[in-house]
Amino acid sequence: MLQYASNDLVLALAWSPDGSLLAVAAGENIHLVEADTLTELRLLPVGAWSGSLAFNPAGTLLALAAKDGSVQVWNPASGQRLCRLEAHHPGAKSVAFSPDGRWLASTGNDAYVRLWDMSAIPAEGECDLSPFAEMIGGVFSVPFAAFSPDGTVIASVDSNLILLREVASQRLVRTIHGETSIFSLAYNPDGSQLASAELGNTIHTWDVASGEMLREMNWPGGVNRVSSPNAYISSVVFNSRGNLLAAGSSDRSVTLWEMPDGQFLLPLDGHTRPVTCVAFNPQGSRLASGGLDATVRIWPLDLP
Repeated sequence: MLQYASNDLVLALAWSPDGSLLAVAAGENIHLVEADTLTELRLLPVGAWSGSLAFNPAGTLLALAAKDGSVQVWNPASGQRLCRLEAHHPGAKSVAFSPDGRWLASTGNDAYVRLWDMSAIPAEGECDLSPFAEMIGGVFSVPFAAFSPDGTVIASVDSNLILLREVASQRLVRTIHGETSIFSLAYNPDGSQLASAELGNTIHTWDVASGEMLREMNWPGGVNRVSSPNAYISSVVFNSRGNLLAAGSSDRSVTLWEMPDGQFLLPLDGHTRPVTCVAFNPQGSRLASGGLDATVRIWPLDLP
């Protein structure tokens, strides 16, 4: 377990593509942790709370969405900040790299999804990028966006809707209608399904091609096993094989589900305050979870 100062709430996690590093957004800093020993290797002084982290596929860049409205790009090896983009006023919500690493998508409280060309980041000197594309993503705020595994489509959240757009043209190709507020999304590895984290401690999975709802998964209660209509799933993630889905909840629980049938496997109890983020390592052997108790817990997995 990683323990930070009580006011350094953990809001985001990301594993490097080779699984050797775990990036932790705690307070106004990003902590880069060696995965095997959980030794902190480097501290990135962001100067603002970060609610989303993403490594590029090569592991040479680490992007973050900050509460001050900026999107920042860092070199995790050197600890140097390469770019600070004034991206979303009054606050950036999420970042995601395309599978080929060229595009960075960002979302924010200005209700926009923006695409940034990462090939234009200079090796040194001033970084003065303009968005390659801007898409109105919601009425008030866009909490999350994710690229499809083939990189052709970007999915974003608009309240209870999931908007699917072509990356090349930014054309809206499908709208998936949920019944309640959605907080985050995850594609399964082959890109055929999306999982949505929702109010009421509910997860839905959706057929991407048709927009049809495939299954509803409900967790009846967390640490105290008491269901609350106000509880919500904050984060969902598939493992690399696509046979497991992990979810973090405001009720302090982390849950594991067997996919694709949506069978509940087990709860992972330990957090004492709401869980904000979950992330499988690339090998699928460990799950990291972070929360408002200022801790990161690493769960070894020995499941089919």
